[in-house]
Amino acid sequence: MRSSYKLAMLLVMLTASSIATAVPAAQKKGLTENDLLRLLNGGVYNARIAQLIHDRGITFVPSSHDLAELRLAGANLALLNAVESARHVTAQVPEPIPESQRPVAPAPVPNRAQPLPRNTLNVRPSVSVLPQAIPPATAKQQETKRPPIPAAAIPVGTTITVNDWQRYAQYMPLGMKKLFAGDGFWRMPAALQIVVGPTIPVKLPVGYTEATAKYSHNVRVVHLSNGHNEILNYAGGEPFPNPQEPDKGYKLLADLWFAYVPHFLAGTPRNPLTICSETSYGFSSCERLSYIYRQVAYNTDGEASPEEAKANDYWYTEWLTVEEPEQLRYTTLLMLYPKDTQRDEELFTFVPSLRRWFRGSLTSRCSPVIGTDYVQDDFKRVGFNGGLGLFDARFVQHQQILALTGDYSPLGGDFPLNYYMPIGWPRPSWGNWQLRDVDVIDIRRVPTAMAAYCYGKRIIYEDSQTHYALWEDVYDKKMRFWKTALVAQRVVKKDSLGEVPGGFTSTAWDFEGRHLTNATTEGKEHADVLVDREVPPEYRNFTRYSTLAGLSQIMK
Repeated sequence: MRSSYKLAMLLVMLTASSIATAVPAAQKKGLTENDLLRLLNGGVYNARIAQLIHDRGITFVPSSHDLAELRLAGANLALLNAVESARHVTAQVPEPIPESQRPVAPAPVPNRAQPLPRNTLNVRPSVSVLPQAIPPATAKQQETKRPPIPAAAIPVGTTITVNDWQRYAQYMPLGMKKLFAGDGFWRMPAALQIVVGPTIPVKLPVGYTEATAKYSHNVRVVHLSNGHNEILNYAGGEPFPNPQEPDKGYKLLADLWFAYVPHFLAGTPRNPLTICSETSYGFSSCERLSYIYRQVAYNTDGEASPEEAKANDYWYTEWLTVEEPEQLRYTTLLMLYPKDTQRDEELFTFVPSLRRWFRGSLTSRCSPVIGTDYVQDDFKRVGFNGGLGLFDARFVQHQQILALTGDYSPLGGDFPLNYYMPIGWPRPSWGNWQLRDVDVIDIRRVPTAMAAYCYGKRIIYEDSQTHYALWEDVYDKKMRFWKTALVAQRVVKKDSLGEVPGGFTSTAWDFEGRHLTNATTEGKEHADVLVDREVPPEYRNFTRYSTLAGLSQIMK
């Protein structure tokens, strides 16, 4: 049995190689069963191991005994499926080292201190510990000790109902459990069913993973004297592919903030963003908006234009305009996201009755978005819109949750059809739910910026692969449970990029105000978001859809 030091080094090398996409495939060694066991015992997430298996293959034909060993070590159902379906590669045997080149082993050191075992992906804040000699018997116990057998994963095909939901409560966010428990105004209907399917790994586009390998080692977290936080040296890709303490929660927030999005995301009058709100009395109203989201910097899709290159101050822009109802038509929102994380996101609203635009203040971050239950700090594609400078985040735990995500059917645009009402919950016709690995983070405004802010804290269940929010729980300033939101992230298939996160459907339940809001990129004709080259030429005009000058062109 190897020492824990060698084990840690193996885990570091394997994790690093999984993101180094520039290395030719021929140089990547297949994984042995022992490799998988070491990764599991070292605490590497199941989703990351599945991605390694997809990239490298395995050198053994898994038997039922092998699968049982992996399950005892902590493999979930998705990882076991990945092992069974993995491609088999020939094990690479190292060439023997000539006698003259073999290193001479150093003389043994008596009572050498043993390094403390450490989970490579979930490290607690470091504490200074004086090295102590470990008796041989204790060291052997540490080497052979296995983690406790995890609770059984939910079998594929399981149907969860309001009668048996408590059996699966460990896989539910707090807000979902409250909806099932029925201890608030909003509660699950008696006929509700959730069908569980296999967990399907998401492979992000090559350009994003290449940028991660190229730039992430330079990214740093800095705490400023005014209490704010800062990310230095970010240039593209995933800022922290293997976030560790200190600041693990904030690093995960940065991963969410800079999660992969296509260069262009667009919805036109033919496939608009639909937002429907419902009151406690059952009255509902819907709005439909066209939108153009554009990543003007840190773009990894390779389609940036010369105009975008001139916009040096910003890295992302969002433009939305109301198409329906008619009385709100031409109301337009423009959000500009500065590269400088210490600058506030800039919000501008064009009011058609006045034929002019207004700039939003910092306090408008808590204002509703066009009369919905979302405020400005909620309303971003990845699930959080507050920025990095004014917020901090604490890592809570890593767990699995039930999530509606992946390539499910785009049935969300026909609200209230295809939903369990009055709660606005997706019906089984949408597709199967998955057990997803998530990192749970507690997000709060820094103390110097808490005055007049609406939320006490926000709990985000962040997908460990895509870093998108899959569920959110929100508390008011007195730390009372206020809102909860399902965020069903949808993967769309695009010829130029493969399968990418693009569409979404979200329902937010306000327990204090007894309102709900449903938002979806899925249209009535089951169309979904347009990505990159699919965006019509007339919507690519940078000035019109990404600058203040464009707001001045509305209604002219």
